[in-house]
Amino acid sequence: MVLKKILFIEAIFLAGTVFLPAATIYVDDDGINDPGPGDPAISDPAEDGSQEHPYDLIDEAYHNAINGDEILIREGIYYTQFLPDGLSGKAVTVRGLDGATHCIIDVTERFRDWGIVIDCAEVVRLEELTIIGTYGVGITALRNAVIKDCRIQCKSGFDPQSFEGVHVLGSNVKLINCTIDNCWIGVSSNQGNCLIDRCIITDNIYRGIEIEYSTVTIRNTLISRNGTLGVQVSGSSSHVVKIENSTIVGHSIYFPSLFWTDPAGVHVLSSPNLQIVNSILWNRGMEIKNQSGNLTVKYCSIQGGYAGEGNINTWPMFVNHEKGDYHLLSRSPCINTGDSEYVPVEGETDIDGRPRIVYGRIDIGCDEAVLRDYHPDQYVNLFDFDIFSKHWMQTDCQEPEWCSQADLNLDGQVDFQDVVIFAEHWLAEPSGSVVHLPLDGHFRDLAGGHDGNVLGDPTFVNQSNAKVGNGAIRLDGDDVIILEGYKGVNGVSGRTCMAWINTTVPSGDIFWWGDPDHSGGLWNIRLNYLGNLHFQTNGGAIFGDSVITTGKWIHIAVVLPEGLWGTRELELYVNGVRETNTTVTAAVINTLDGNDVRIGADNSGHYFSGLIDDVRIYDRALSSTEIAALYAQQAGL
Repeated sequence: MVLKKILFIEAIFLAGTVFLPAATIYVDDDGINDPGPGDPAISDPAEDGSQEHPYDLIDEAYHNAINGDEILIREGIYYTQFLPDGLSGKAVTVRGLDGATHCIIDVTERFRDWGIVIDCAEVVRLEELTIIGTYGVGITALRNAVIKDCRIQCKSGFDPQSFEGVHVLGSNVKLINCTIDNCWIGVSSNQGNCLIDRCIITDNIYRGIEIEYSTVTIRNTLISRNGTLGVQVSGSSSHVVKIENSTIVGHSIYFPSLFWTDPAGVHVLSSPNLQIVNSILWNRGMEIKNQSGNLTVKYCSIQGGYAGEGNINTWPMFVNHEKGDYHLLSRSPCINTGDSEYVPVEGETDIDGRPRIVYGRIDIGCDEAVLRDYHPDQYVNLFDFDIFSKHWMQTDCQEPEWCSQADLNLDGQVDFQDVVIFAEHWLAEPSGSVVHLPLDGHFRDLAGGHDGNVLGDPTFVNQSNAKVGNGAIRLDGDDVIILEGYKGVNGVSGRTCMAWINTTVPSGDIFWWGDPDHSGGLWNIRLNYLGNLHFQTNGGAIFGDSVITTGKWIHIAVVLPEGLWGTRELELYVNGVRETNTTVTAAVINTLDGNDVRIGADNSGHYFSGLIDDVRIYDRALSSTEIAALYAQQAGL
């Protein structure tokens, strides 16, 4: 193939023209004609980069490529790749033919410092590749690059000199639909011009994105659980940074011995111009730390609130943020509450590839939700399916109604594809769940992996004697379930605890954790000797006036609202209804990281006696509507 190209070049030169069509060059480390599969030292004798005789190494393909060529890489792991100067001087496309999952470039050994270097006057494209490394940088962009549908995965560990996923240095770079994780810093831009669109930048050790003296647009992107910081921005007034239609969440980890930056969603240094619009920032109230930047924030959902047009301070209702699912539930306050005047750029989509505006107004965050909760009770259940089914096989669905929102994939008709989407949230519980023990013949936690260990001899009962699911647990007055290693929701953070109980004695502890020796440090939910639902901590208590009858299944819930930390602010619920007549001894609640969570007893012999089913703990305050809906669903009302 190379000889043919040389002859063709000569012919074009003699004809006095400079036109040259692009070529496709193939790379496969175990091609069908390769006598040494996986060993680049033993190659196909007829190797020429054709589909039948591909090169073993990407280096070889790049060496024989010219501007405009496309290098297609088949499934495999490729180690020593690219020439010492990287992708310099040739505007080529390097693409994984079988998708990023199956086409892996490992830069761990050879390119310790700079990884894959891109330095070309024209645009170099990397598409559908996984790039893995341990130290240095995965991709260094010195000039023009488009990096699309790729995953950059690091193995850095806690080393401040370790891996950056993508380093943009004075160049123009587009990162589109990429995932960057487990690096020291996901993306850093120094004097660059960068677009980050529809990317997932998650679980990086220190920061998600670091921007220095650069013009950057972050759009439709999820930035989650990156050490202490989601985005750090520094620069001058000539640098404009935009964060649009994105979700920045879960940056609340803090290691004082290692990090020197307070945790936050966004940290603004020096004097750049930063605009945040239609975005969710939810990082336990540490959202924006602005030292001296020129900052505009509007139409955002911000924990703790923030001054600006259209901003809200309401839980976004993620599907399950404990497991990293930051899609919006159907009743999220972020749906259709973004900037009503926002006009998407041409072809703009949300992080899943949906049209950026579905129901007439943009949603806040990276997810443009499709609604399923047609019967608005916070759950997708048979009530909703009854409404959905009335549009079955309808073929004239158009925006903005889309057949009363039954056309979930927006293709103009309601069919089996829409059923699949509808089922994604079927009977989904409220987001924020960190413990869910169904107690259906086992002690496994279905939410956060905090499985139970048992002291005593409790027995399981079958479905006919349970309230929810396929079983329940019987505690006979000397049994306790311990979630070893899990200290519960602590401090003053909002939370919800709930369970179904069927007691034989009107007293006993249901939830217990924290520190009983410090003021306000204990979290204890119990029945008192009168049969009232009762919360107590060191120095304070609250109990309701409903008497919980023995021998009957009763649903109980206790809520500590966000931003409120006293016994007076606690909410008690019995069978989905809030207790309005309560007796309170005032005290501050500041639960300490002390004892492991216990279900059915404290640590000093106050045991619950009876049946317990479907135990749940959430790290947020569920609303009264959510609690009532969950009770009604489980009670079969």
